[in-house]
Amino acid sequence: MRGLDLRADREEYLDALLVTGTAFILAVAQWRHIVHFFDQYLLQNLQAEVGVLQGYPHWRFFQSRVLAPFLEHLIELTGVNLTSAHAVVAVFGLTGAGLALFYAAQAAAGQGAASQRVDGRQKAWTALLAMHVLFMALMSKPWLYIWDFVLLLTTAVFYLLVLTRAPWWAFLALLGVACFNHESAVFIGGYMMAKAVIDAWVEKRRPDWRWLASGLLGSVAAFAIIEFLRKMLLKEEVGYKIFRDIQKSSSTTFDAYFHIQVGENFGQFYDWITDPSLSLDLLIPVYLATVLGLTAVMVKRHGVRALSLAAFVLVQVLAVLALGLTNETRTLLHLIPFVALAGIWLKKPTAAAPGPFAP
Repeated sequence: MRGLDLRADREEYLDALLVTGTAFILAVAQWRHIVHFFDQYLLQNLQAEVGVLQGYPHWRFFQSRVLAPFLEHLIELTGVNLTSAHAVVAVFGLTGAGLALFYAAQAAAGQGAASQRVDGRQKAWTALLAMHVLFMALMSKPWLYIWDFVLLLTTAVFYLLVLTRAPWWAFLALLGVACFNHESAVFIGGYMMAKAVIDAWVEKRRPDWRWLASGLLGSVAAFAIIEFLRKMLLKEEVGYKIFRDIQKSSSTTFDAYFHIQVGENFGQFYDWITDPSLSLDLLIPVYLATVLGLTAVMVKRHGVRALSLAAFVLVQVLAVLALGLTNETRTLLHLIPFVALAGIWLKKPTAAAPGPFAP
């Protein structure tokens, strides 16, 4: 009986220990790199996170990002200082994201023939290592907030759910947690609705109401929670006082919700391409173009069923271009899991290995 196969159980435990230990060691090494890279800038990141808990965020839309700062505060209650609490949450986020991507890639390869299992292990280790390489490559001073680490974790868990074909309620649960960390969590609800509609279209049936309704209601509820947190917790938006190069106050009501950065981003792209510097900032638009190219290849390889995930990625890229400053490369971190799993999206489905989108 499988339950009495103690040798096999022991090998599984040792394997899990090896993977977890590696993910943790890489996360600690990454944290060491962060400390040396950001140096004195770490202090202003910590101050920004404390400001969120106290109701004085840099920007109003930061106010709803309470989950990661709250975790830091809980750790502080054990007697450690804020810097140590920040390190714990960061390392936990990096370790969890690495593990999620490892097991997502392994699950996508399936548990069939021995060659499939070997291929899955190779892609799993590649995804784990690629995540850390991309994370390191995308660093730029001075900002890297604690919620950026947790956003990387929740996004990696999202791909784990996609590739393990988790039920609708698992995505809804992730959305319910992630919306307290970052407003981009609502994209999960959008994916659920897109999946319900596209799968129904391919299979010539009615959409699964559970995916459709939970995606719609989950997104609406997440928006409501985000706006509630902003209205109830915000005391003052202090970014206009800190950053002297920005106008003194919000000029329109819209500014309280979003800062449009399209012109700024494309202006920088033009400068980076026409007058490249030694810092190779032109790699930022190249990275975004790579994400879009990878998305197109994924749809070509895996067909219409991949459109729901493609839409999820496309909306993320558009949000970065429209609302984020791409020279603050932390805004690109949530695209890392998709790129790290490139081996899954690029592999052409076969009869023996039909791929992650097969019915």
